[in-house]
Amino acid sequence: DGVYFHVADQTLWHWSEELNQGVQATPVSTERKTVEFPARDPAMSEEDYDDVVDDVLSKAAIDSEVWFPVEFDGKPTSAPELDLQMEQAGAACKKFVVVFERKIAPAEPQEELLPGQVTWFNAVKGFGFITVDGFPQDVFVHR
Repeated sequence: DGVYFHVADQTLWHWSEELNQGVQATPVSTERKTVEFPARDPAMSEEDYDDVVDDVLSKAAIDSEVWFPVEFDGKPTSAPELDLQMEQAGAACKKFVVVFERKIAPAEPQEELLPGQVTWFNAVKGFGFITVDGFPQDVFVHR
């Protein structure tokens, strides 16, 4: 009954299709992954290096809707900062390490329900969007 989803501030939510409401969930645990990115070969184009970065993320199973960056080369970071940091490291032909974190959902929702409305959901593909009262934009959800 429902799906779990994250919003930009990394809070974890559960959406009950039956109740048509969201509930903030307390994560059972947090999982971290450390991902090493190779230095860009100076002869490599920016587009080709972007493909290398995408391949590294894919092999590490990093989905940006679930995993959030928390460290870049040992220093705290966030999703908005990460793109620029990766771009600068690539331009400087330096290898770098990013630590990603995700919240693990509890078996059952645990907090106060928030009213909202499913604006679109594809049950076959398992994702969609929800308008949650009090949020400035629709929230992406997935199974």
